[in-house]
Amino acid sequence: MSYNLRSLLLTGLFGVILPLVMIVGFFIALLGIGLLPPLQSISTTGIAGLTDILSIFGSGNVMQGMLLISCVGCVVAILFDAYNLWILASPVRQASHPPSHELFN
Repeated sequence: MSYNLRSLLLTGLFGVILPLVMIVGFFIALLGIGLLPPLQSISTTGIAGLTDILSIFGSGNVMQGMLLISCVGCVVAILFDAYNLWILASPVRQASHPPSHELFN
């Protein structure tokens, strides 16, 4: 039981951290591209687009958009891990509870 809880907590933690790291990484990459003068317009357009998308998700606030995307990633990761734990535990459930037709033989 503790293995399942630990797995879910770690999955939730990574589900929150990974989207934040990716968004910040996109910002840093676009800022790095902006240091090259010929690519500065691409950087400016990319940063404006990214902040627009995040402000849409965050109701006008970029930080809230980042947190919302991270929370959704956390929920999806936990649901996926819970499903995998359920599927991996199915042989154990089947072994401990024989089918009903074998009970009457």
